[in-house]
Amino acid sequence: MSSKAVFSWSRGLNGPSITFEVEYKIGKGSYKTDTTTDTTYSIDNLKPNTKVRFQVRSVGVAPQNKKSKYTTTNITIPKASQPVSTTP
Repeated sequence: MSSKAVFSWSRGLNGPSITFEVEYKIGKGSYKTDTTTDTTYSIDNLKPNTKVRFQVRSVGVAPQNKKSKYTTTNITIPKASQPVSTTP
C-alpha cells in the first residue's frame, strides 16, 4: 500500500513571489528538484515508515529573481491504519 504526502505554504508578505523552488528527498535517496507556481505540492507512491525531507523557497520577479531561504520540514509516512472489528 502506498500513500501521498501533500505540502502547502503561503506566499508570504515580503514581496511578490512568482514561482517556488521545491526540493525533496525520499529516504536516503538524492534530492529531486521542481518548480511550481502553486502553493501546494504532492508526492505520490510513498510507503509506510518512509522518511521525506521537503523544502521550498520563493523566487521573486525578474530581473533580480530574488530567492528566499529554504523552509524545511521532515516527515515520516505513517503506517496504514488497520480496520478493527469488534464483537458485540
